[in-house]
Amino acid sequence: WRRRYRTALIGVPKKNGKTEMAAFLALWFLLAGGQASPGIAVAAAADYQADLVYRAAATCAEHSLTLAPQVEVFQREILVPGSTNARIRRVAAAGGKLDGMKLVCCINDELHEWLTPNQRKVFGMLRGALALADEPMNLMITTAGEDDGEEDEDAVAPWLRMYRYGRQVEAGEVDDPAFFFRW
Repeated sequence: WRRRYRTALIGVPKKNGKTEMAAFLALWFLLAGGQASPGIAVAAAADYQADLVYRAAATCAEHSLTLAPQVEVFQREILVPGSTNARIRRVAAAGGKLDGMKLVCCINDELHEWLTPNQRKVFGMLRGALALADEPMNLMITTAGEDDGEEDEDAVAPWLRMYRYGRQVEAGEVDDPAFFFRW
């Protein structure tokens, strides 16, 4: 089988388990997604938010009788020993060098907070890191942000651009069977 969805935007109200859902999905893509050498990035607009997602995945992996023997947990990475590039890496959109990353999955948490030019650049770089994957997944999870009223597509926040696109897919205005949208 082949993965149907390659991009997903999921809107969930505050305090409904978005962080944990993102963490568990990262572990699934790492250990059960069926990809050889899966590189996974868990990303957020700020260090503390990226750390929340990463720590949730690390805690789950460390305390699970099933997962703990399969992984090694470090401060910013969860590795699968013996599998090249099989890792979950914590990334903050606030900065950092991301050139050269090869990912199978990128999980972007709290996408509505990715507003600065640097955060938008990181968003693009993470999407680019998925380019060589056979079955990439760009998963974006967020609560509602504010519509900035911007009509210049280059200036629109990533979450709003994806939200508008998702609404078009949902309404049948755009045919994109690889885009998953739930709000």
